[in-house]
Amino acid sequence: MGLDELPDELSRVFAAPRWIILNGVSANTQALIDQLREWGASEFLVVAGEEGVGDQPDAEVVRMPSPPGSVMEGFRRFAQKVIDPPRAVRSAVDRFDPDGSARVLAPMFAVPETFLGRRLHGSRPTSWETLEDKTAVDDLWEQAGVAHAPSAVVALSDAPAVAERMAAERGTVWAADNSEGWHGGGEFTRWVPDGEAAQRVVDEWRGRIRRVRVMPFLDGIPCSIHGVVTGDGVAPLLPVELLILRRVDRTGFVYAGVANTWGPPRRLRDEMRQAARTVGEVLRERIGIRGPFSIDGVATADGFRPTELNPRFSVGYGIQAASVPELCGGFFVRALIEGALDVAAAELEERVVAAAEAERRIRMGVPVDGVHERRVMRLAVDGEGVAVRDDGDELEIGPSPSGSFLMWRVEADAVPRGPSFAPYAAAAVDEARRAWRLPLPAVEPSPNAMTD
Repeated sequence: MGLDELPDELSRVFAAPRWIILNGVSANTQALIDQLREWGASEFLVVAGEEGVGDQPDAEVVRMPSPPGSVMEGFRRFAQKVIDPPRAVRSAVDRFDPDGSARVLAPMFAVPETFLGRRLHGSRPTSWETLEDKTAVDDLWEQAGVAHAPSAVVALSDAPAVAERMAAERGTVWAADNSEGWHGGGEFTRWVPDGEAAQRVVDEWRGRIRRVRVMPFLDGIPCSIHGVVTGDGVAPLLPVELLILRRVDRTGFVYAGVANTWGPPRRLRDEMRQAARTVGEVLRERIGIRGPFSIDGVATADGFRPTELNPRFSVGYGIQAASVPELCGGFFVRALIEGALDVAAAELEERVVAAAEAERRIRMGVPVDGVHERRVMRLAVDGEGVAVRDDGDELEIGPSPSGSFLMWRVEADAVPRGPSFAPYAAAAVDEARRAWRLPLPAVEPSPNAMTD
């Protein structure tokens, strides 16, 4: 099937009058509703955890909130509530869909297969989650022939001794297994610069984590490469910068989103795209994956070095696919996962890469401890830093499942193309921390370790 045919085929796949939309936050579900309306839907019920930061949908919303926690805890708690919803949610669903004929649109990460007896449409099979365990991917790099840094997967109690042997100049980085469920956004990743820090992490994780992967600290720009597996091949996309900021106190990292304004040297771009192609073929063989995946890593002086795999839709894929209207947001991915349609990998690669080259995007946001009322300031890129200006883009904080969330809706056209965006992200976090007295750590960007 050609990409030009996709909108008509997607309208066929998703044609239904009544939809239940599950999402951790109700903000920004309006785009899903608008698309489904275009395809003929007329009735919607949004089942969400919290409001989130952003515009609310023009549909009925019922909430099943959880106590504040990390972003990933919010995902996991929401998934548990999908299994066993509160009575008020059950009643709202029964009123909205008494005959059980509504279709259910769920987040595209591992969730239960049904919701109150209704099948979830387009969420990834739970079997694909296995390789998202940060301690289970090293043999994947070997099988795919991808260069990677040394690592050791050991019991938590043995990690300090192993870290002492493997430490680079800045120490080591530890990633936990999935003992508490799948995780991302740096939730169970720690910078361990010395023995004292190692003991702190052991104490923090004791009773929660069984095994950890220990790696030397890799200097360079955190980044990601995405691919899409279709029926006839793999479509590697473009490198994306991961806005992983370093805490100045050397105790860890702050995940702040993604940006594809970054332009790595051609040799690194080619290396990363080849890694996506070969890893995608291995994933097809191992788990029969369909749809997007990402390989996170670091652009070091020696080249790209992978650190983890995300066999699912991620923001870095989303900001590239958004430049191709025929993909209709996440609907193409859902249909691909369902096996409801397919496209040629070569055409998908050509269209997405060209569109993402022409239209760069940034998605920046940081979870903040505590519940903070909504506030907005306008912040603009100014030289090598940022400045509060009336013509700037909105920097907003508001409640979220993680407590609160800080979001900068920065337009990519206002940002120099090529250099790392992380210095601007760090400056924006610092501006919000000082202006609003937020409980955020002082952060700094990672240095560029590459040479052209």
